[in-house]
Amino acid sequence: MPTYLRRRGHTWFFRWKFPRSLAHIGFSGELIRSLKTTDFRVARRRALNLVLRLEAMTTFEKLPSRAELEGLVRGWIDDCIWRHEVRLATTGIEYLDRPEIERMGEEDARELDGLFRRLADRFADREKAAIGRSLAGDAPMDRYRPIVESAASEIGVSVDPRTVAGRLYERGILRGYATLCDELRETVVPIPREPAPPANKKPAEGVSFDFSSFWDDFEKHKLALQEWKPDTAANARGSINLFNKINPGATVSRLLSEPIATNFKTAMMQLPRHYARGKHASKPIDQLIAIGEKLRPADRMQKGTVNKHVANLKEYWDYLVSQKKVPADLQNPFGGLHIPKAKGKRARDERYNWPKSLERQLFESPLYTGCASIHRRAKKGEEIHRDALFWMPLLARTMGTRESEICDAFVGSVKTENAEEGAIHYLEIVDGKDSGSTRDVPFADIVLNMGFMEQRVIGRDPDEPLFPELIPQGPGLRRSAAFSDRFAYYRRAIKVYRPRIDYHSFRGNVETDLKNAGSAFSTAWIDELIGHESKFRRSEGERYTKAILLPILRRLVNSISISVDLSHLRYSGRRGVPASDRDRALGRFKALAEREMDKKRSQ
Repeated sequence: MPTYLRRRGHTWFFRWKFPRSLAHIGFSGELIRSLKTTDFRVARRRALNLVLRLEAMTTFEKLPSRAELEGLVRGWIDDCIWRHEVRLATTGIEYLDRPEIERMGEEDARELDGLFRRLADRFADREKAAIGRSLAGDAPMDRYRPIVESAASEIGVSVDPRTVAGRLYERGILRGYATLCDELRETVVPIPREPAPPANKKPAEGVSFDFSSFWDDFEKHKLALQEWKPDTAANARGSINLFNKINPGATVSRLLSEPIATNFKTAMMQLPRHYARGKHASKPIDQLIAIGEKLRPADRMQKGTVNKHVANLKEYWDYLVSQKKVPADLQNPFGGLHIPKAKGKRARDERYNWPKSLERQLFESPLYTGCASIHRRAKKGEEIHRDALFWMPLLARTMGTRESEICDAFVGSVKTENAEEGAIHYLEIVDGKDSGSTRDVPFADIVLNMGFMEQRVIGRDPDEPLFPELIPQGPGLRRSAAFSDRFAYYRRAIKVYRPRIDYHSFRGNVETDLKNAGSAFSTAWIDELIGHESKFRRSEGERYTKAILLPILRRLVNSISISVDLSHLRYSGRRGVPASDRDRALGRFKALAEREMDKKRSQ
């Protein structure tokens, strides 16, 4: 029986001795409180919870925050899942590594793997129940000590049971292990293995040309049909370039007779995440794979990128068929290689929302409280510069817009609708990411009260870019790249940079805030604001005209609050006319950006 449990009559009591270190501030002796239960298991669980809370309050060691702990454990889970995916993509066998398969032989290995899968399904529920008993204090943690210590070693933390922090990490990892068990039980879509052609079957005639021969024609075709934009074409060219780097000189006939497509996917999953940038750009593929094998899965090419390359090459093959370059009866070798999209909690964990503490740190940084100068934005001072870096996080946190939807907008994209409640200023989005992106999003009052219209819209030419200081970059001349680099640099400078928490994460914050409002807002209204295509949005949207829908959407954006007092940023100039120093400020912002771009090109 734990020393902190005592029973008086039929009722259990909690007994805890104050540490000597607290005696000098008046806490000495013992704390005794009724646990208000006659059930021993309930009493032990309540007492354990009290011990953890009291030790956390009285300890002088640094304890991890809940968000920090969950982030570390989630990263470990993702690494385990990704290693599992790589093993499946490489061998098609779930529980055995390549050396084990080679020692046993593939046939025996597959049979044993099938047995392991059946056993896993049978005992998974028992394992989760046992984990629950350990977490509740009904069973010792010793059984899971090897798993916890191995995970802690990967994460880089200590699980010393003599410290509160160690026990918190231990419990967090054990909960993560239960989650990992659940996610590994999800249906695994096996990687199609291309059967070797019969020995007496000859490759199809007339398809011995180099696979990439007609890529230029394919690209022109997509551009002519307006299915691709110039930057899309440039990104897609990276797929064929990577394929040629991994499989130099591969012909169509080899694609049909050898597992080139499957091996291409396997190789991609082992490449470093930034294989085409910086010091990695000039390295041969074998060196890149060797480097990638030593990296954490999170630092290797991600599933979305793998799927993008596979989809581009699959579509290119279909184009070859449509142009009679390849017979239509030949199976597309890139079909079935798509990695299933994560669902449920795994999908939510691919990108995190901004936690309140980190959001507060950003909006209380020198960008919004005062910086030393426009060249030293991360250092405290008295200057506030309302450029794109200032406005964009505010707009994303209140409107839930995508980065490109704001960065690439023009002054004329900001429109005004007169309603009974007064004028509604909104952003008209017509060229978004997909069909659901087209929508009207009102500006929140908190942004308008900072003078957004006076400093960015009123009195300017409708054909001017809303943010001229964001210099267009890349084949598609997108302005969002200029902001992404600047925002990432600033977050690192003020130490709020976290993996998987970025500009796009603000969309998750907006959606979460609105859904947490309960029945106050219709799901269709939230989808309309965020730009999610759904049957609810389509059916509900038909009931409203713009004059009715915009006031509703304005209520949504005005219900969102930022966890920081920004009242000192309220615009003090005359409303409804251009800000007195607006043109000079815009000119300065743009000139500075152009100098930075020239410097970047020279480097």
